[in-house]
Amino acid sequence: MQIYGLGLRRFQHTEAELDIPTNYFDFVYSIYGIGWTIDLEGTFSKIAAYLKKDGIFIFSWHHTLNYCVGWSCSQRKDVIENGTLVFNKSYFDESYFRMPVDGSEIILCNRKISTYINALAQAGFVVEQMVEQTDKETMEAVIQC
Repeated sequence: MQIYGLGLRRFQHTEAELDIPTNYFDFVYSIYGIGWTIDLEGTFSKIAAYLKKDGIFIFSWHHTLNYCVGWSCSQRKDVIENGTLVFNKSYFDESYFRMPVDGSEIILCNRKISTYINALAQAGFVVEQMVEQTDKETMEAVIQC
């Protein structure tokens, strides 16, 4: 794959052991993939092994509060009472849960931000920056009831 003159290799995999070279990549990206792992520390350790020294790992996932907010499946929207979001799950509850999706269901685990940070540290990563959505439209949004 060529993007802006860069030769890139793309890997899609399960969590099984793969034949990916160690100390090979300058960058590893995971866009909405890390949250699906059942072995967060193991996954981060593998990614660390694939990176060259001083390599960069960038990933994204839902904010951990997203799965704490009440959700109406029938109305397909957040539950809001008296202009306030309703929370139906504790931020500290990291148990697996089922979520209906298009007539089926998926199983997810909501992890605390500290769980991600600690697993990254355990794998040898140093967090240089954490970015949360702070665009003007989001910050000025008014909840309509």
